[in-house]
Amino acid sequence: MKLSSETITNAFNLRMFKELVIQCIVSKDRINDIRETIESYNNNIKLIYEITENDEVNIDGLLINLEHLESENLIEIEEYLISSKKSKEIILDLCGINKSRDNRDLILSFINRYDIDIVKGTKEEVISLIDGQKYYLSSQDDKYRDFSRKNNTILIIKDTNYWITDGYSEFTVSIEENLLDDKEFEDILTGLILACTALYDRKEQRVEAILLAINIFEISKKVALKRVEIDGFKNLIKEYLIREIASLNSEEIYKISEIGYRFKR
Repeated sequence: MKLSSETITNAFNLRMFKELVIQCIVSKDRINDIRETIESYNNNIKLIYEITENDEVNIDGLLINLEHLESENLIEIEEYLISSKKSKEIILDLCGINKSRDNRDLILSFINRYDIDIVKGTKEEVISLIDGQKYYLSSQDDKYRDFSRKNNTILIIKDTNYWITDGYSEFTVSIEENLLDDKEFEDILTGLILACTALYDRKEQRVEAILLAINIFEISKKVALKRVEIDGFKNLIKEYLIREIASLNSEEIYKISEIGYRFKR
């Protein structure tokens, strides 16, 4: 299946007319790629990099990266979420969950206590997370779906392809080339997902926005890799990738995008 041309066109139009405020609670060494990507896709966004108690600021999207999570800053994040009455979408990046069992338990308790809209991680990271809960299911896919339903969250898993579920519908997007595994490039994808999904409030719209973001990333990556093959400047791959993200249009995405789909009760 494909994303409908209407979905893609609406998303592209919406980013021009809807101003967003996005907050990123991430380590300093990862913020630059996220910022560059968000600004290349949508320059109608204001970014906040620290926890703020300014009630005048309405946050549309909040990214929490768990790579350097410790109990102290988790408490700070929790206090912020409790005190904040702002309406926001929350994306949780599982990077760093495998540092220790204590870290996994911290993250699992965090997910259980708060409404996390989107959880993103590699297959290994997601398995580490859900294995912290008791399941009486044999299939790993069934465990993914069950976790998504129980926590009312959209799950994004990177394996040999991208696997996305809201607990019922399942979508897959193929990975064209597996040459960009450096976490710098994962930050580019995370930035795209954040920029695309923060435009929406409903879960089904966010699923479509995730599929759009991943397709934009994969199509742009393919073009960037071809550029490198032609000119040989491997050190410019990130620059090429972000440039393609900025220039890709809705017609190109509709023609090239391809999505696997399955529905299961």
